[in-house]
Amino acid sequence: MQYLTFTSFALLGVTSITAAHSPQCKAVPGTSSWPSASSWAKLNTSLSGGLIKSVPPGGVCHPGQPNYNNASCAEVATLWYTSWPFYENDPVGNAYPNWNNDSCLPSPLVPCTDNGYPVYVVNATTAEDVKAGVDFARENHVRLIVKASGHDFRGRSVAPNSLSIWTHNLKGLTWHDTFTPTGCYGNNYPNAWDGWALTRAAGEDGGSAFAFANQYGGMIHVGGAPTVNPGGYVTGGGHSVISFQKGLAADGILELTVVIPSGEIVTANACQNSDLFWGLRGGGGSTLGVIVNFTTKVWPSEPVNEVFMAFGSPTLNAEKFWEAWSYMAAEFPRLLNSGVQCTANISPANATIPNIFEGNFHGVNQTLNETLGLLLPLAEYINATYKPDVESAILSAQQWDSYYDWWILHQDHSTPIGYDIAIGSRILDEQALTSPNLGRFFSQAVGQGGLTLNFVAGPGTHAYPTDFDAVSPAWRTGYCHISK
Repeated sequence: MQYLTFTSFALLGVTSITAAHSPQCKAVPGTSSWPSASSWAKLNTSLSGGLIKSVPPGGVCHPGQPNYNNASCAEVATLWYTSWPFYENDPVGNAYPNWNNDSCLPSPLVPCTDNGYPVYVVNATTAEDVKAGVDFARENHVRLIVKASGHDFRGRSVAPNSLSIWTHNLKGLTWHDTFTPTGCYGNNYPNAWDGWALTRAAGEDGGSAFAFANQYGGMIHVGGAPTVNPGGYVTGGGHSVISFQKGLAADGILELTVVIPSGEIVTANACQNSDLFWGLRGGGGSTLGVIVNFTTKVWPSEPVNEVFMAFGSPTLNAEKFWEAWSYMAAEFPRLLNSGVQCTANISPANATIPNIFEGNFHGVNQTLNETLGLLLPLAEYINATYKPDVESAILSAQQWDSYYDWWILHQDHSTPIGYDIAIGSRILDEQALTSPNLGRFFSQAVGQGGLTLNFVAGPGTHAYPTDFDAVSPAWRTGYCHISK
């Protein structure tokens, strides 16, 4: 079966080399190529009224917009910067307005237009709804995008002059004590799995899916925020606190149901449509089709502890701080291989405040004393070697019975939302972490905004060959995902 034709790529907004020789513009509202009102009405009928005319959520603050409501403006302005559910529950809302050119912010002091948003939204509740949207976009040459929760850091869930398929209301969770992918037999297929599995529809976010798995004593890969949906998470690779032991979310996928650009609803796994299965796991969102549901591995719950360790330079000696950081960075491969993961940040310095390293270290399936036994010598070494210029301390330590218990209390509420953000990242391997130039590199990279460090790779991510799925091969040797 052929998937990667020019038509397939063009439907989802990707230009191939072949397409460059025969450019073809998408339909634009106000031109003769744009579908007629009767065509849109026909689509709406096929969706049983599920076609939504796009309205910018910030329009509540702007007279002349169809959703204008001055009484709601202040509330929306607050939610804009504080509430992930606000974006998840809105058909076109996305958390980073630079991707729609800041075209309608929740303030009456700036202009508002819907030009940065999709024109219509398919409120999909079934695979057939998704198919109807894909078929309409293909047949009418309308740009097609997909939105679940609006978390996308690259803005792929919003685009002007487009039809959006909103997967938020695709619901359903199914537990499997055992699961064999369709068309596979026995254990004679790649990544064969004889454990628990969970099938979740595309609109089941991390909060609902993890709560469901926890009822059976299981744990799954989830993003930091409970509103992260599986589509962008899996197609982006998907790391979590357990990735260094269990691999990435993309590695744990056993089967997918997908609507491909031709409009067919297909099953993709290791035994059928395997090329599509390879590309959708880590190959990026909105490229090869619209995923309707995901079947993923589930592991028995394991205890998690957290140790908070920090160090900084009370004397503002930046050179010594970066020496201490280089020592710590070189220790991370050993820590990860010993069962300790870390999420951390390095804050910038100024004339009166030093650079500070703050790390939340997580021992997975080990006792708190075992984790402390790995970390205390590092804090003691930094103090013995660099004090008084650099001082290190373990500030807190706590144990939870399961990953779910820990996650419920540590959901991500710190990532800024509602602002213009574009994030860059790198994956560092052991050679990079032990480089004699590491301190200099980090001192230049920290800038004014600091750095976020996710030491989430290790034996679990390294267990898979580089061609296992479409995630970056750097995950197969790296240890640290650094972003800014």
